[in-house]
Amino acid sequence: MLNKCSSRLFTSLCFAVCLIVHAPVLHAEDPPPLTHSLTEINPPLAIPELKLPDMDDEIVDIESMKGKVVVVNFWATWCPPCRREMASLENLYQETKDKNVEVIAVNVGEDTDTVFPFINGLDVIPTFAVLLDKDSSAMKRWKARSLPTTYVVNAEGKVIYRAVGGREFDHPDIVSKVLSGLPPNNK
Repeated sequence: MLNKCSSRLFTSLCFAVCLIVHAPVLHAEDPPPLTHSLTEINPPLAIPELKLPDMDDEIVDIESMKGKVVVVNFWATWCPPCRREMASLENLYQETKDKNVEVIAVNVGEDTDTVFPFINGLDVIPTFAVLLDKDSSAMKRWKARSLPTTYVVNAEGKVIYRAVGGREFDHPDIVSKVLSGLPPNNK
């Protein structure tokens, strides 16, 4: 009986060692790559209300941005892909702000005391608007079900693209799609 148990234990241990040795190694410092695709929304949708305070407690209303393309990114400090895409959102903003493009990062469910140190700890500090959706009501109106979720609103005020999950917003494919929301004479 002891030999049979020892044999089973030895076989189980060998199997476990094989799994460990041959399993792919995932490291926290090796997250999956950010993608560079956007999903077209056809037909385009009317923009939901988005009127929230920024980090200085000034109200920002997306309605005041009609005539511009607006990239609306829902995010949180605890979300790894949200953290990773912040620098590329800033790069997108810097590359397109002179072409009538705005970027808005809507933090969901957190307050200034959480968001401010996070923003100041980034390698690239955003110069675009960071809004606070403390009660997640804007996220619900926009029907964002996970973080990060990003929308591209064209100059006519219609939602034309959506991205669920982390993106490389400064990738040429995304920059091109963002600029496609401008009237032909503004590109």
